[in-house]
Amino acid sequence: MSFANIGQRDRTFRIVIGMILIVAPFFSGLAIFDNQVLRIIVSVIGAILLFSGLIRFCLVNMVLGMLTRR
Repeated sequence: MSFANIGQRDRTFRIVIGMILIVAPFFSGLAIFDNQVLRIIVSVIGAILLFSGLIRFCLVNMVLGMLTRR
């Protein structure tokens, strides 16, 4: 039984955006990331996206009944 509920396009999007959100707060130099709390929140969101992309499962998709794989 497969629990994967994320398709290839969604998976690629999550991995790329997740990596960007993890790295951007520390290396972008944008003024918005001067706030340490915001920097951590953005990094955690990035880590969640990256992890869900790697394991091809999203709890939010499951709760909402969404299936992006075909």
